[in-house]
Amino acid sequence: MKYQEYAGLEAPVSNIILGLMRIADSSDSEIRDLYRAARESGINVIDHANIYGRDHLCEHRFAEAVPLSPAERSEIVIQT
Repeated sequence: MKYQEYAGLEAPVSNIILGLMRIADSSDSEIRDLYRAARESGINVIDHANIYGRDHLCEHRFAEAVPLSPAERSEIVIQT
């Protein structure tokens, strides 16, 4: 995995991003499996957008399925 340094971020970010545009209809287990596989591959950037499902649905689904501890949250970058 390649990583890039960015001003304002403490840790370098992966050059591959986990995009979560299509998780609205996924089960919690499917979302956790996807997230876990990405993290195990070294991906530390998670892409959400308010257009990914009406009313921020994909952001809500991710938060419901993947409760992050403060330590875990500090290891990833969520772009939205």
